[in-house]
Amino acid sequence: MAKKLEMPKMGYDMVEGTLAKWLKQPGDEVSRGEPIAEVETDKVTIEIEAFEAGKIIKFLVNEGDTVPVGAPIAEIDDGSGDDEAEESAEANASVTPASDAPAVGEGAEAAPTAPAVAAQPEKVEAAPAESAPAEATGRLVATPAARGLAEQRGVNLTGLKGSGPDGRIVKADVLAAASAPKAAPAAAAAPAASEPKAAPAALTASPVPAPVGLVFAPPAPNAVYSEEPLSRLRQTAAKRMVESQQQVPPFFVTSTIEMDAIQELLPKLREAHGGKLSVTELLLKGCAIALKKFPSLNATFAGDKLLVHKDVHISVAVATDAGLLAPVVRNCDSLSLGAISSQMRDVISRTREGKAGLDDLQGGTFTVSNLGMFDVTNFIAIITPPQSAILAVGSTIATPVVRDGEIVIRHLMNLTVSADHRATDGATVAQFLVELKNLLQNPFKLLL
Repeated sequence: MAKKLEMPKMGYDMVEGTLAKWLKQPGDEVSRGEPIAEVETDKVTIEIEAFEAGKIIKFLVNEGDTVPVGAPIAEIDDGSGDDEAEESAEANASVTPASDAPAVGEGAEAAPTAPAVAAQPEKVEAAPAESAPAEATGRLVATPAARGLAEQRGVNLTGLKGSGPDGRIVKADVLAAASAPKAAPAAAAAPAASEPKAAPAALTASPVPAPVGLVFAPPAPNAVYSEEPLSRLRQTAAKRMVESQQQVPPFFVTSTIEMDAIQELLPKLREAHGGKLSVTELLLKGCAIALKKFPSLNATFAGDKLLVHKDVHISVAVATDAGLLAPVVRNCDSLSLGAISSQMRDVISRTREGKAGLDDLQGGTFTVSNLGMFDVTNFIAIITPPQSAILAVGSTIATPVVRDGEIVIRHLMNLTVSADHRATDGATVAQFLVELKNLLQNPFKLLL
């Protein structure tokens, strides 16, 4: 019998995906759980699996097509004896995948463009209403891979709605559940209607903001330029940065920290950890300790309440060939420096190689962006909702300062916090920076 393979939901905020590459061809036999295609989301490219063993009858979308979650993308004959499946295979007017189209997001070779579709496949009909035979029979239907991942991630499968055929729970459903915030996502949306609508006049004058790409006037008639299509990652970044600036009232607090004690201690720490330790790990540990004391910076503004996160999961801004990504180092508040270093280096390595999964890039509660290696004195970073704060880190610079009436050289570093004024206040951020400064200038406290 022919069964439809649907675009799975691979993150709690995922609404669509781009079919980057077919890994199989019509007529190929596949086993359950075998990778069948690569799908590009807003952040990563991930393989999706065949939900049933059988033969691929036909593809319903082209490589490069953007498909909503739940829409069918292929048909698979599960071998249950339905003759219509064989007839459909014989009359296959399927889309021939472009074998030379690169999979977007695969490390440095990524080509983040959305190719034009030369010939449209059969029009994808609206996704059929979800059936729930598992609920009707009282059985919990999940793939073995999904069950194993759920046990590993601590996800309760009971009540979880599957996106596979007949409501089957698959790995993507478990990943989505694991990365979903504890509170309802709607809580982190726009402010509640009860709040005063004191929007700036420039915003209220136009209820529908202009598209990001049309903010500026077109080039002069004689201007020479080339057009470069934006990757999905860049489009998403553009959209979210504009949303942040329009919806989040930010303020900024800067502090200068003496790094001499860390520079003296760091070689010893590197020797103890096999040479694999940097200032960034010390920053993450210091931020985690300070965030526990000032939890409003480790929170999400949700209309009439603040969702204060129990754990500290720090996103680390990383430049990749595909664009800026922020993989998450989890539970920094309960990890040692060595454990933070190991986890950070692993997730950053996979991110730069294009191998990070959605769960590696979601769920951060605070962000650290370090441009110190680029000889940047200081900068201001944009808050990434639903987080309420981000720390911008500059270079460490040898600077003459006055100490006890004498001019001495100290190694100084500027830290700037951008914070959501709906979630916290200037005094709180200042106290956070004082605590962080105390920790970094007395780094032995990070080892306790």
